[in-house]
Amino acid sequence: MRTNPIVRNAISHYKKNELILASKLYSDILSNEISEAAYYKMLERMCKNNELTKVAKGIYCIPNISKYGVVLPSENEIVNAFTKNNTGITIGYTMYNQLRLTTQIPKNIEILSSSLENMSRKIRNVQIKQVRLHYSEKVKNMINCLEVLQNFYTIQDLNHHYFIEFTKDIAANYDTETFQIVHAEL
Repeated sequence: MRTNPIVRNAISHYKKNELILASKLYSDILSNEISEAAYYKMLERMCKNNELTKVAKGIYCIPNISKYGVVLPSENEIVNAFTKNNTGITIGYTMYNQLRLTTQIPKNIEILSSSLENMSRKIRNVQIKQVRLHYSEKVKNMINCLEVLQNFYTIQDLNHHYFIEFTKDIAANYDTETFQIVHAEL
């Protein structure tokens, strides 16, 4: 049996290794064109034919095939998929490291994202949690602030100089309205 050209056309707009959130693609584009059961059956067939690769439950990509076999999306590509266009933010040690508060490199990456349709999802070493926010710079800074203050005593190898600079910046840019928005969702 062959795949529906509508599905094939919708998937053709994705680049190799770009994550395809199956339920989002279906609800945004294909729900009026094809039944959900037929859609998922077609995705399954495309995986069998190596046209798609299943990255996690409900998440696919067009495989990047090298001479060594299928190359799955990297952790950076996964992080970018859930944080691009102000749809998410990294938290935990990835964030602490970006803020230069520690030199620790995390084994697991944590993300808060509004582009995830489930409550949480783990893709390899990336843990994604759904938090419905528009991640503007103010919101990202507030999340950083709350995350650092909440975990201050447990951050390994904390650089106190950068922490003091970070808290000065927090104090200078604190916004009660943004705090209330973020606090309501977290």
